[in-house]
Formats: sequence, structure tokens, C-alpha cells
Amino acid sequence: MPEDKAEKASTKMNKYLQKFIFETNRLEIFCAKWSTDLASDQTETLLNVKLQQLDKNWDSLLEAYEAIFMADAYLEVSESVEQKYAKCSESFQNCKAQMLEALQLFTAS
Repeated sequence: MPEDKAEKASTKMNKYLQKFIFETNRLEIFCAKWSTDLASDQTETLLNVKLQQLDKNWDSLLEAYEAIFMADAYLEVSESVEQKYAKCSESFQNCKAQMLEALQLFTAS
């Protein structure tokens, strides 16, 4: 019986980790794509849409991170999860700052 409980907990944690990896990859791809886009190719409306998408991606990543953090087996994966989270947090902040700066160019003109 205890094996079943441990197996279920392991399966649940694997699902949380898969979701977290999916969300971190999605955010990293979004930010990498943005870094190759030229600000001059953007419109104000497009920038607003991209900012909304970036925020949605970040919110989804936070939900996945929270699910792992609250799981019983968190300590087993904490170091790698924290490293990935920190990297994504920095990517998010840089990407959002660049987008907001590009958006300011529209409002300044």
C-alpha cells in the first residue's frame, strides 16, 4: 500500500515537473524570438499584444512553479527548479523591459 502512495506522489510530481519545463521552455522561446525581432518592425498594437502574451506566459510559469514548490517532493528537485526559475525570471524581466522601452517610443512621438 505505501508503494502505491509513493508511486502516485512520484507520478504527480513528474506531471508538475513536465508542466514547469513546458512553461519555462515556452517563456524562453518567446523571449528569444523577441530578442531577434526589430523594434522598428513592431506596431504599438502588436507590442501591446506581445506584452499581454508575455504576462500570460509568466503567470502560467508561476502557477507551475507554485505547484512544484507546494509538492511533498520539492526538496528532491529544488536546486534545478530554482536555477531554471531564476533564469526565466531574468529573461522575463529583460524581455518585458525591452518591450516597454519600445512601446515608449510610440508614446513619445
